[in-house]
Parts: sequence; C-alpha cells; structure tokens
Amino acid sequence: MAEVLWYSSKSDSAGYISKTTLWTDTLNGPNGLWYQIGGIAKAPSTALFFRVRLTAGILNNDVAGTVWFDDVQLNAPRFNKQIVFSDLTVATNIWFTPSTTYQAKVICVGAGGKGGDGEGTGANQCGGGGGAGGTGISYVTVAPSSTHSVVVSATLDSTFDATTVVGKAGSAGAISVAGVAAGGAGGTANTGNVTVVGEAGQNGGGTTDTGHGGNSSAGAGGTCVVSASQAGQKYGGGGAGSRRIGVGAALAGMAGAQGAVIIYYN
Repeated sequence: MAEVLWYSSKSDSAGYISKTTLWTDTLNGPNGLWYQIGGIAKAPSTALFFRVRLTAGILNNDVAGTVWFDDVQLNAPRFNKQIVFSDLTVATNIWFTPSTTYQAKVICVGAGGKGGDGEGTGANQCGGGGGAGGTGISYVTVAPSSTHSVVVSATLDSTFDATTVVGKAGSAGAISVAGVAAGGAGGTANTGNVTVVGEAGQNGGGTTDTGHGGNSSAGAGGTCVVSASQAGQKYGGGGAGSRRIGVGAALAGMAGAQGAVIIYYN
C-alpha cells in the first residue's frame, strides 16, 4: 500500500488531516517481478506538509516473504507507450491491456459544443461560442491481458469503462436573437483523480467578432471571424459562433471538436 498523509504543521502530534491512498493490493503482486505503480495525490486546502507511507505484507497466506519498494519518486510515473482512441465510426472501442501492464494513465476529453448561428438580418450579430469539453484524468489499476471499454463521440462525453474516467461534453452556444447569444457552458461533472472543467464559450450577440469557442485541455476553441468562423480544434475545443455581413439567411455556427480518450501505459 502507498499512501500520502497530509498535515497542517510539522509536528504530527495532532495526527494527520487526511490521507490519500495511491495504490493498494490485497493480493500478492507478480512473484519475483518488478512493476511500476503511480498515482495522483491532491492536497486538501489546509495541508502544509505531507508524509509518504509505504506498507508491505503478504496477505493471502502465512508464509514469510519479502516486498521491496524501489525508486520511489514524487513526480509523474513514466510510461513509454501511448494509444489514442478517436475513431468515431466505432460505437464502443475496446482496449486490450498487454500481459505485463498493471496500471495506466487515462485521459478522457469530452467533445466541444457547437457555436451558435449568427443573425442574417439587422446588425448581423454573431452566435455564442460553444463550450469546450471537460477532462477527467486518472491512474487506473488494470489486470494484465484484460479488456476495457472506451467511448468517444463527435458531440457527447468520452468515457473509459463507462464511469471510471469521464470527460463531459461542452454545451452549444446560443443562436443570436435580437443581439443576445450566450456562450455554451464547458463540460462539468467530469470523473477522475484530477478533473478540468472545459472553458465556456464567449458570449456573442455583438456586431464585432465575439463568440469565440472555449478552450479544452487538449484543443483550442474556434475563432469567430466575420463570414469565416472556425470549428473547434481537436480534441474538445468549442466551435465559434458565426457572423455574416449583409442581409441573408442566418449563418450556421461552427462545429465543436470531437472528444478523445488517451491512454499511457507500459
């Protein structure tokens, strides 16, 4: 077991405020093998100091054994392989873990919201920018040679094993009506050890180039440019609202960028 104990002072006489369990295993690990384990520990608001506690034991039998902890580092675990799931033609992707993989870093980025349509009459106000997709990040313990479901979408949430890690989609920007066009909200209620709310789209409704799409952790929002607004950039950027010059049909807002699931592993 690996834990981080959080303290409000150097003295531990009052005990720790709380603890974060980075990794635990109630069964024996691979006998005679080394494998890398990591985790994310987020300090509580009142914590000023911390202590790392490592606990070793053989729990499923009464035979004496030895457990080693080596190369303990307070930084991100090192992974040397990466796979990106971004294929929108597959409803549910499957990740097959290699036979030597025990942990992975999973990043889920939700899709960006569409920009709002710009008005075709009056002062040609622009639509609101689409909100960016949110991000969920977790270090996930996996079994070797196991399967995990991965879902990505052009407009919806991105998920790993349904609810284990989730990046929520951003909301669409509003269509401009009489000079009012709210930007879409960024993806919230993300699931993971660390979560990032997608940036909200900029309010439109003006006669200048407002209504830019929100930025995600993995992609920029589209820029509102008269008659040439941009779609959100991958992954998860919000689409820009549109604005036209002259009287005509309302100009459609730009699409948000699709979501993705990125997995790092050894």
